[in-house]
Amino acid sequence: MAALSRCPCGFGRAIPGDVPNNGPEALRRPFRQFEAELPPHTDSFETAAVRLRDRLADSTWDLVTAGLLLHDEVGSSRFGSCLDHLARWQRSDLALRDRLVAARARIVLTAKVMAVLPVILLVLVRWWSPVATSRTFETPLGQALLALSVLAIVIGYAWMLWLAQLPDEERVLVRR
Repeated sequence: MAALSRCPCGFGRAIPGDVPNNGPEALRRPFRQFEAELPPHTDSFETAAVRLRDRLADSTWDLVTAGLLLHDEVGSSRFGSCLDHLARWQRSDLALRDRLVAARARIVLTAKVMAVLPVILLVLVRWWSPVATSRTFETPLGQALLALSVLAIVIGYAWMLWLAQLPDEERVLVRR
């Protein structure tokens, strides 16, 4: 993108010329449509860029589109540095997301261990002293205690999984 900002033909012709043919497969079709919607086929570059933004529905592309529209409207000699800043921000955002995914994996593992640990302890106590556990858990009060324990384990596991959810990416520059 930064190299395209220095293209003498402008973004309207530079972007679609490369991405539909050499870009990732998932982006080729939306960029072909973008190329077909550029002037003179539609009334403005802004209309085509906004339609591409809506088709891609990506928070990063929303920022790129805002930069493109600003550049198209007022021009800028610092647009390349703006794209470089956006790329650095995106890399740091992805690194943070990777750390969050790793933390989530640790929380899920902890939840699994915490759910299995009471069962293992109960089996060990039953093995160590079968008479004491049979007297305790064969009564209605003991059965209720076991049922409440299982319920607490299930609720605790579900709560830990809920706490470990990653937030969805917000699209802040798009009205819904």
